[in-house]
Amino acid sequence: MHPILYISQAIAKCLPIMIILLLIILYVIFKKKDILVLLILSLICDIFNRILKEGIFRNIYKYYNTDYLPILGKGNRPDNAKSCSCLNIINENKLFGMPSGHTQIITFISTYIILNMIYKLNFKIKNIIIFILILIILILIVIYVMFTRVYITYCHTIRQVLIGGLIGLLFGIVSFYIVHFGKFKIINL
Repeated sequence: MHPILYISQAIAKCLPIMIILLLIILYVIFKKKDILVLLILSLICDIFNRILKEGIFRNIYKYYNTDYLPILGKGNRPDNAKSCSCLNIINENKLFGMPSGHTQIITFISTYIILNMIYKLNFKIKNIIIFILILIILILIVIYVMFTRVYITYCHTIRQVLIGGLIGLLFGIVSFYIVHFGKFKIINL
């Protein structure tokens, strides 16, 4: 494998864990509630993905006794999936493929950050330029993870990645709304 592809694969596989570790470090240093909330929601998003994969989607495919459903596509990981987790501690290749957890988490984090920035943004030119730059970077990171999960690590199909992204987007929007505008708002950010 070409060194650039190898490095790209390693970064994409470890990106969700790297971001969660970064959030832990940032919270320890700055003690900001925003960071702690994003960290907790990221962990909930990961648990939610495991529930979706193993508790819901696997059972839907099993109920219909198939590995392919219209609209959803293939349920299991592609046959050539290899070393799909960051540290290869668990045999992630055996986990169900639908939906992509990496894509779901990265899309959730990006969506939540973007909505949080819009919510707190002072509409000054300097802030808008910074916001646009961060927006572009976050979108590129999401596209990068989606691309690598399909075309470099072969861990997911296009539909698994798109559905993971859609779930992450919806989880980000709902989480942001609950945290900032929910009737039972727990903290003031």
